[in-house]
Amino acid sequence: MNQKRVRVILLVSVAAILGFYLIVTPLIERWLTQQDSRQIIPMSDSLTTSQEIRIFTSKLAVFLGFAFIGGSVGSFLNVVAWSVPRGEPIVFRSSACPKCGAKIRAYDNLPVISYFLLAGRCRDCDVRIPIRYVLVEWAAGGIFASLFLFELVTGAQNVPGFNHPAFSGILWIVMYAKWDIIGIYIFHASLFSLLLTIALMELDRLRPPRGFFVGTIAVMLAAVTLFDFLQPVALVDQLPYFARFAETLRAQGMLMRLATAIFGGVFGFAVGSLLSYRSIDLALYWSAIPLAFTLLGIGLGWQATLVIAIIYGAIRLLIKCSSAITGSAGTLPASMLLLLVAFAHHPFWRWIAERLTES
Repeated sequence: MNQKRVRVILLVSVAAILGFYLIVTPLIERWLTQQDSRQIIPMSDSLTTSQEIRIFTSKLAVFLGFAFIGGSVGSFLNVVAWSVPRGEPIVFRSSACPKCGAKIRAYDNLPVISYFLLAGRCRDCDVRIPIRYVLVEWAAGGIFASLFLFELVTGAQNVPGFNHPAFSGILWIVMYAKWDIIGIYIFHASLFSLLLTIALMELDRLRPPRGFFVGTIAVMLAAVTLFDFLQPVALVDQLPYFARFAETLRAQGMLMRLATAIFGGVFGFAVGSLLSYRSIDLALYWSAIPLAFTLLGIGLGWQATLVIAIIYGAIRLLIKCSSAITGSAGTLPASMLLLLVAFAHHPFWRWIAERLTES
């Protein structure tokens, strides 16, 4: 990749960030405000122009900070997706160029930024850096930034069953830290990051190892069991016809949350196994989709997982029919499609849940 192309990508990237923040963000905020029944006290109209600029700049800086953290996570996910299936260490190792073996300097390892500063090439041997690295960093940064906008600063307005605070915004949620909402944000960012990692493994035609499978499920189960705010929709709310049994579990607190998580995980695994049963290479892909659906079931509950599965299955069917008509094979990994569907569902999670409850 020549320097001219890198500069073009850099300019487009900057324009995309500003466009997203200046155009998409107000649209999201307007839609969420329409769905919000809380009484929000507006900011004083007596602010001067310079004060408004400082406030806007501060908000943009915090937003970019969270996006940068996401990009750093994406850089780590590249290592995890490549190393874990091969049994290589991921913690006690130094980043190095795969071509010349030179250690990558700290200032050359900044997510997204270093790629553009180096013009997409290794500083030592000038070999091209695969564009996949920066794309994954962009994807992870986008996950963290988007969740920041429609989940964190809105007070988890997209999460059904959650006791939303009276105030929202960066000041009231981040600066005056609301740890339950911040915890929900970190939990969901971690969930989608795990889905991205699974998709990257499948893209490389690598199967998530058994230890990764068991470890991620165990961590997710422990998180939702220990922290009640991570599981706003309990089993008693999901299975009203078993209310007597569920009420017994509700009194146990952690046992109730564990039962809810296990039920969602088993449901997700069953759905994922069913949807991946007739995959072209069953021996290679059998664990990707079931694992992803299991994590969704634990993290979001069986109802959200069912909605995601229906949308995912419908899209897969359309792709299959289109491929049969055109004679071309789809190139998007199944788990990558699932990630896109699940993430597109997430901003509308509460709205969809309320519509289903009303019906």
